[in-house]
Amino acid sequence: MFVEGDYAAAVVRLRQAVTLSDTSIAARVYLVRAHLRLGQHDDALQTIHPAILLDPARPSLRDMLGNIYAARYTARAYKEDQLADGLSAISAYRESIVLDSTRAAPHYNMGIMYGYLDSTVQAERSYSAAVRADSTLAAAHKKLGVIQRESGRYREALPTLERAAQFAPEDAEALFQLGLVYRSLGDLGKAVVALEKAESLNPLSPHIGFSLGNVYRRLGRHEEGRRVLEAAERRRTRLSGFRVEVTSPEHGALPIGKSLDHVNFALLHAREGRFEEAITAFRRTIQIDPDMTRAWSGLGQVFLESGRPDSALPYFERAIALEGDDPISYMRLGWTFRELGRLRESRRAFGEAARREPNLPEAYLNQGQMAFRMDDIEESVALFLKSIELRPDYGVAHLSLGVARVRLGQLEAAAAAYTRALELEPNNAQARLFLRDVNAKLGRTNKALPPREHSGERNRDAAD
Repeated sequence: MFVEGDYAAAVVRLRQAVTLSDTSIAARVYLVRAHLRLGQHDDALQTIHPAILLDPARPSLRDMLGNIYAARYTARAYKEDQLADGLSAISAYRESIVLDSTRAAPHYNMGIMYGYLDSTVQAERSYSAAVRADSTLAAAHKKLGVIQRESGRYREALPTLERAAQFAPEDAEALFQLGLVYRSLGDLGKAVVALEKAESLNPLSPHIGFSLGNVYRRLGRHEEGRRVLEAAERRRTRLSGFRVEVTSPEHGALPIGKSLDHVNFALLHAREGRFEEAITAFRRTIQIDPDMTRAWSGLGQVFLESGRPDSALPYFERAIALEGDDPISYMRLGWTFRELGRLRESRRAFGEAARREPNLPEAYLNQGQMAFRMDDIEESVALFLKSIELRPDYGVAHLSLGVARVRLGQLEAAAAAYTRALELEPNNAQARLFLRDVNAKLGRTNKALPPREHSGERNRDAAD
């Protein structure tokens, strides 16, 4: 269940395992991870402390304790008790390092927390210790290089960021920072190479575009510079939520970057059909901010759209647990139950969406379609009529109403509903066929139908 992403179900099973064996550290570790995936920080803390008492010399448990406090820190932005979580995370990472100083992750994670707390000197020391422990940890090289560059120590930053780009050649942020260092040192040729690669990896970042355009201009490539700068300005105004740094976690390190950046990239991937990339970006968002409702809901939607409704279900349920008044999450939950054949639950979810947003015609339409499939035909008619009342030009609602009217033997009313559906959507082949059939039953075989448009036919789903 944990591997499949059904963390709520995993919590139930893992709690049972912990109850049966109080000494099982493995079960507690997985339970902590499940709680973290669900943003249940207090439950995670209550679970990890007994595990530490069972094995106080295991440094990875202290890492996990630090990660819990770090996750709660990011989730408590601007709250009074946020600082205490940051300091507790640092303390846990320090305890891990005392137990085993050769592991890079606690050094790096402590650097992240010092960065959050604006302790730049301490952050630099931590990142330096991380790269001494693991010279391949690209994220640590990058963070260290950024500190060196921002403090004007370009000669120090150069080899540091070159190693970051070497070990993570697909990290746009590392290449961007390296390009800035080359530019500051006057090596514009290398700056262009680094910035062009960064832009190819992250074409959405206006920051990369502005830097690349300015370097083009300094090289006398004015037309290229003008084109890139204009494109960067368009991106800046259109995609104001995007930034550069959306680095993924590695080697046990914490994910970095703003949750808004990750979720925006996830939404872009989803819109363009790159579902696996979207799933990864949504999951990174949740790691940074486990209380972001639209990340949970968006992750569920990606699973649903990619034909995995069983995997989508727990994410919509989590989104609703976080924000119970969100009608969109209830709509998505209803669609998921529908795909799973759980009609009663689907109908209930659409009803909850309508209760929270009484002016949402789609909620009544879908609720009516579920009522129809459950043979509650009169109720479905009432729901279709409510949907049409809210949106008189809702073609599929008129079509569904016609289907329900036929089931009730109300052929004249059905013909009127089909006629209206065709008036709204002249190329709806299903409505045309249904209207022809009902006219035949009424003995009106020669009755003319509304004319088609010439843009091609379109099918729409009716009640069934």
